[in-house]
Amino acid sequence: MKIIIQGKIPSGNRRAIGKKNGKPFIYKTQQKEIKDIVLQIKQQWRLPTITQEVEIFYTFYFPDRKKRDVDNRLKILNDCLEEAGVIADDNLITDGHFKKRVSKEKGHLTIIEIKEINIAE
Repeated sequence: MKIIIQGKIPSGNRRAIGKKNGKPFIYKTQQKEIKDIVLQIKQQWRLPTITQEVEIFYTFYFPDRKKRDVDNRLKILNDCLEEAGVIADDNLITDGHFKKRVSKEKGHLTIIEIKEINIAE
């Protein structure tokens, strides 16, 4: 099962603390990017929500060699997969692997491959 996301994935480390109530919030620009990611996932996912453990392979393509922290983006993507109804809970992700590649042709592109783990009882 493969999902392709066009565009930038926001970094999870840009969360800020609200001044009035002390609760964490996400900047409005990130909210728009996250909403777009969830929409892209929903448009591609035609299967029932996964309710068992999964292994996920992430491939991130960037247009240049600028320093980027990929592991912060994983949290955002995992939350988006849950919000889009791909997985029932991001705690079901028991194995995760990522690759980071540079491609001017592909620009900002992320490929997510999901494999269900069948655990013999």
